[in-house]
Amino acid sequence: MKQKIVWIVPALLVLLGIGLLFVRNFEDVTEPPDSDWSRPLELGETVTSDSPAVSSATNGAKIAYLTEEGVKQTGYDQEYSSTEETNIDIPVDKFTSIATPGNQLVYSDYHQLFTEKKEKISDLDTFLPLQNEVIFTKGTDVYVYEEDGSLTSILTLPDEKAEVLTYENHDGTYLATRITESSGNHLTFYHLKDGTLEKVREADIPLQSGEELKEMHFAAAENDIRLIQSTLQKQSMTGKKKQLHYYAAFPAEEEASAPKMSRVTFSDPVTGKSLEELSDIELTVRGDKSLLLFKALGKTDTMFNKETQFNIYQAQVKEKGVNRVTRISNTPSPSLTPQWIDSHSIIWLDKKGDHYQVLLASDEKAVISKTDGISSGNLLQAGGKTAGMLSFGMLIVPISLVWIIWPLVFLTILMFTKTKAMDEDRAWVFYTGAVIYLAAVFLFKGPVFSEQLLTRTPDYLNFSGSTYIYLLAFALIAYVLVRAFHRVKDWSPFIQLSYFIGVHVAFITVFFGPYLL
Repeated sequence: MKQKIVWIVPALLVLLGIGLLFVRNFEDVTEPPDSDWSRPLELGETVTSDSPAVSSATNGAKIAYLTEEGVKQTGYDQEYSSTEETNIDIPVDKFTSIATPGNQLVYSDYHQLFTEKKEKISDLDTFLPLQNEVIFTKGTDVYVYEEDGSLTSILTLPDEKAEVLTYENHDGTYLATRITESSGNHLTFYHLKDGTLEKVREADIPLQSGEELKEMHFAAAENDIRLIQSTLQKQSMTGKKKQLHYYAAFPAEEEASAPKMSRVTFSDPVTGKSLEELSDIELTVRGDKSLLLFKALGKTDTMFNKETQFNIYQAQVKEKGVNRVTRISNTPSPSLTPQWIDSHSIIWLDKKGDHYQVLLASDEKAVISKTDGISSGNLLQAGGKTAGMLSFGMLIVPISLVWIIWPLVFLTILMFTKTKAMDEDRAWVFYTGAVIYLAAVFLFKGPVFSEQLLTRTPDYLNFSGSTYIYLLAFALIAYVLVRAFHRVKDWSPFIQLSYFIGVHVAFITVFFGPYLL
């Protein structure tokens, strides 16, 4: 047993290092997106990136999404436990899009609109699914599909290039037509209520020179209209197109002054740096607050060797800037197409290979508690990140050659100059070689123990003097093992030194190596 302890002790310490790394990675991959929001709750899987159709239900919600067989619609209670499930057979491909207003289901194959019984409703050019309305364009006409199966033309567009924007709230449905002009965009806003479409106002939204429109969205409040505009600079100093965002709130009156667009920025709530590549924007009004929902490239610790990913964010925006940005999702997969279910819950998709996870987050305590448990997916994710970090930690081994070469040179010189010292197993050979090795470690520690590496390490590895303390502690452990068991194992100074160096490098590899890259 004594002979095995010389291997068991360092093996246990290596396992300790791996265990500490796994625990830290588990904490990273299960970190809630925000202190007030839940971890993701998986509702199902869909085969396309089409947004799930959300509709309200008694004491809950209904969520429908596309599967390989058709549409799966599930009813949920207020804690998002499934209460009912319906499967509807329709043809599905990457162009299929659905809507579930009222108690009906309609779907589009990109060119036509159908009922859930696969009966054709109409040809179409643009499908605009909403929670309570089915709106589509055909040529220059805008139609509403009623629950009784009838079609109503509510608006004729000035030309086929005009784009239709929509917004829905408790007061009905709002539409805006957007026509691109040389100086910007001309918008005309309408209010659809009880089957009647009324014009609200027109507005010219300027576009700065050298910028091109990326996205535009609007929301309507009781007496005003809120607008968010996302643009790309055609040229920049870096050669990379820069994304800019503008916001305006203006009266919903025909004779009111022109909107004044104000520049707004969005900072990552984790790092404070600017979020990048905002898209899939949704805008709504709650009380007097304008809220944005979007995906963006921001900080996450859920992955190995990658610090950013597309996640979902919510922001309160105003003309003087952005008040607060909240991270809603924190997952290793790209998140997209977020939408509100209600004021407390948000649904989105996560891309997983050739399919998409339907995920939900909420600030309700019941949902937060529901997602607090440990799942097999979390364990696999933490294990994968740990394995990846350990594999990169092995780079310590070739780097350590610059430390190992000096005691090897010393032993080589001894072999040709003092052969008796080697033959008679003189203790000073081991001590001198160990001192030379440690001197090389401290002298050439820069490539491993850099400031960049230490900033990535946990607190128990990164404190004042931690580098020297750990290097000496690892050396002390290796030395104690060598001196305690070298007689039992009948080791020569060369083997003692090899064991000492091997154990020391192994400890550095496991404890510090994972943070090398």
